[in-house]
Amino acid sequence: MFVSCGNVSAKEEIWECYWREKAYATYKIDTEKISIASRDRGKWVYLKDIVYDKTNQNMSNSDGNNIWDLILKTQIVGDNPSPNQCKVIDP
Repeated sequence: MFVSCGNVSAKEEIWECYWREKAYATYKIDTEKISIASRDRGKWVYLKDIVYDKTNQNMSNSDGNNIWDLILKTQIVGDNPSPNQCKVIDP
């Protein structure tokens, strides 16, 4: 993995995201392959129609229901105005 200061250049990261201070989801985020997978029963399940906005450094599903901010390490779900905090647990 390669990370530079300033713009996000990570190719693949494993994120653990939290809701109300409890871990609720684990994601594999890949900016090179433009993919996001969620961990379900020990297997990676790839989400469909992922869009990578390189300018704004975020990824989302095509309907915009979930947005992963690659700089702030947050996930915005649906209409919830409070983003879920995430942390990188594996580069």
